[in-house]
Amino acid sequence: MVVRGFWHPSGHLGEHWLSRRQGEHTIRLHAAGVALAEALALPGPALGMARYALACAKARTGRCDDALEEVVRAIAVNPDLAQNAARDADLEPVWASPGWALPVG
Repeated sequence: MVVRGFWHPSGHLGEHWLSRRQGEHTIRLHAAGVALAEALALPGPALGMARYALACAKARTGRCDDALEEVVRAIAVNPDLAQNAARDADLEPVWASPGWALPVG
């Protein structure tokens, strides 16, 4: 229910807003996804995915320090995300950050 009812449509809405340079809407939406995952005490893999989506939104809006912090938190609860983070174009703006080696290294 969470995936199909919230995360899937939020991905489409987020892309819509990002394409219209309204990234703050996307960030708020994905932050709500993290809050929902925490409120429901979802397991680490699901919480990690929510944090990862938020990290991508922050990276795409130029908030690279915040994105790096969020992707580190995502990988901490879902280590499987490290491999994706190393090749995800959404996170490309963050790859040059000094702390980048930590989450994927």
